[in-house]
Amino acid sequence: METCINATHQLPALNGKTPNKFSEKAARHFLSSGYDWRKRSLQKVKGKVIFIRLVRKSGRITLNANDKFFVGKKYKWQYVQAIVNVQKKQLGFCLMGKWIKSVAYS
Repeated sequence: METCINATHQLPALNGKTPNKFSEKAARHFLSSGYDWRKRSLQKVKGKVIFIRLVRKSGRITLNANDKFFVGKKYKWQYVQAIVNVQKKQLGFCLMGKWIKSVAYS
């Protein structure tokens, strides 16, 4: 399902592009092959990790495993960047290049 959505759904939040097309030109650095996102283990990661997440009707996103965060109901059905600063133990949210808010993230 995720592969289908990323390849075929043209989203207003991505300027009418599919997620695959939108991220084509982005500079991406991937986590090591041993990283298991389901376990929420960022201890071995340095710097920042950026996740793209859809804000649900409730205004929440799920980052990893059981990590749910309230972004805001006014952002429902939009994609946000959830940026984890591992060193500072902080999670920030961005929408279309605009900073929304930051929260502590241990």
